[in-house]
Amino acid sequence: MGPAFPARAPDRRAESRSQHPAELPRHAVPADPFRFRSSPQTSRPAGNDRCVSRDRPGCIPYKRTTRAVVPYLDKAEIDALLACPDRRTSQGRRDYALLLFLYNAGARADEAAHLTIGNVDAISSSVSVLGKGRKQRQCPLWPDTVQELCNLAGQRPPQERVFLNRCGQPLTRFGIHAVVERYAVRARANMPSLASKRVSPHSIRHSTATHLLRSGVDINTVRAWLGHVSIDTTNVYAEIDLEMKANALARLAIPSDRKANKRWAKDPSLMAFLRSL
Repeated sequence: MGPAFPARAPDRRAESRSQHPAELPRHAVPADPFRFRSSPQTSRPAGNDRCVSRDRPGCIPYKRTTRAVVPYLDKAEIDALLACPDRRTSQGRRDYALLLFLYNAGARADEAAHLTIGNVDAISSSVSVLGKGRKQRQCPLWPDTVQELCNLAGQRPPQERVFLNRCGQPLTRFGIHAVVERYAVRARANMPSLASKRVSPHSIRHSTATHLLRSGVDINTVRAWLGHVSIDTTNVYAEIDLEMKANALARLAIPSDRKANKRWAKDPSLMAFLRSL
């Protein structure tokens, strides 16, 4: 017979638990981790022991990383994108109305997908957009945008979606992404700068915010326009716009054609005055 197995294997967990706190700094491990875990309603254990819990995620600091630059399109690139749909066809008219609405309202793809005919107010030239958290916001529309949306709606009931696919079903946010990306590929032929940019419904939304700020619109108005909860989110667009920074720098520039001051001895009128004294 082989060697007999012991009746019970030695429990090394207690040994590992006793060694673990010694291997880490004091602030990394609580003195008694089971004491805090047993009472989820307790926000902090007794004493000065530091610990991290699911009930207090604020204890964990976020890792600092580099923030990516927010992508946006210049006005000429937006114009090139809007010129791509063939408005002689029904699909081209729908796609042009979709691109124009995304740029006009700064809407997200999901917001455009859920836009109903009743949300468009042709009298006041505005639209009611249902955003994140089911929050409603009002956005003004250009007359051209209102006209395109009304032509697309036709005589359909107000509860129907504005943007439909070729089968007559509501266009999804994935379909809206596909429409934007398809015309972005076409626009690169006339606008080579688009080849280095990722064009999506959200980059069109970023373009709306950037162009509004360039035109002098107050940043709080832009925040309400896009449906941002915090003004800090809207401040990102003010930081990325190079044209606004260049204009600000131009207002502070020192004129380079300033003439050197003449010496007083070379001023004839001043010398004549001094001689007459």
